[in-house]
Amino acid sequence: MMAKMEDAFRQQQMAYWSNRQVTIARIIAAERARPKEDPAKVDKRVAEFLQERINHGSVDARYDLAKRYLDGRGVEIDENRARTLLNEAAAQGHADAGKLLAQLDAPRVEAPTPPTPAVAQPPAPEVAAPK
Repeated sequence: MMAKMEDAFRQQQMAYWSNRQVTIARIIAAERARPKEDPAKVDKRVAEFLQERINHGSVDARYDLAKRYLDGRGVEIDENRARTLLNEAAAQGHADAGKLLAQLDAPRVEAPTPPTPAVAQPPAPEVAAPK
């Protein structure tokens, strides 16, 4: 009797894992067949979602959207809007927002451009004077 129960249990387990593998294979096939979305559209939807989260009081969303305004991902580049969002997030205690603001406020030192080496010009061809 015990052997029959063990056999029945093994068959159930094999059926379960077999069905699970088929399900996973179907999911993978569907994912491969699905057309890929334009990354710009995805970025725009993410920015819209972050704005909704901001409307519900999310501090992290303020920081994330500010970074997008600095990078121009899903939104137009707008440093003023980014600073506003970072100030609000920092005021609500977001540590990374304060760090990013400090980086933005730090004086920007541009590396000096090396002088362009002088290129020797070939001598001009001599023109014979007319006779």
